[in-house]
Amino acid sequence: MSAAVPQGSVLNTVYVAPVSRLNASHGVLHHQYADDIQIFTKMTAYAIGSLQVCIDNLQHWFWLNGLLLNPSKSSVAYFHNRRRVHDTALPTSITVAGSDVDTADSLHILGVTLDSTLSLDQQVTSTVRASNYHLQALRHVRQSINHDVVNTMACTIIGSCLDYCNSIFHGMSQKNFNKLQRVQNRAARIVCGVGRWQQSARQLYQRLHWLPVRARTDLSW
Repeated sequence: MSAAVPQGSVLNTVYVAPVSRLNASHGVLHHQYADDIQIFTKMTAYAIGSLQVCIDNLQHWFWLNGLLLNPSKSSVAYFHNRRRVHDTALPTSITVAGSDVDTADSLHILGVTLDSTLSLDQQVTSTVRASNYHLQALRHVRQSINHDVVNTMACTIIGSCLDYCNSIFHGMSQKNFNKLQRVQNRAARIVCGVGRWQQSARQLYQRLHWLPVRARTDLSW
């Protein structure tokens, strides 16, 4: 290796800055952080073709600049509404660095799982699972720590899980909001040391100065 820069360095961003112009020249939109790139376009036969040409040109640019696209770390997905008309013209795979990457039903980006219909069902399920794991541990140590400490722990661990990228929850189904709300209700009861029927969730939130999940997502709620 004749040259390198520290991972996360601003030099990474400067080095791959031309990628933005390359994507724009093909009419392809993108999000980019250093050498992690998400490119996207509308689902039309012409746009999908432009996307493939863009990927091929990206690979060529990377080769010329001592970098590589990694097919094993690449994912492809189509996002659509639930009434999508099946379009047989859409390819079932995209070629990345000479390898076919099959389309998937979901993508995992920066800790968020986006499913093909953007229902966020998978993201909510994983959030609930992770939160319940931590809540179980918190319940075990509850009697050994005081109220202020357990409140801080719940806000730090459980609150951060529920709040992570919660702006994408706007417009989500009530069913999914209810799943997240049950997690917060359980956290409030553990912090306050009360049973399910002793106090209502609303009373507990007032006592703890917490906002319900939906109110934390939509400030107009």
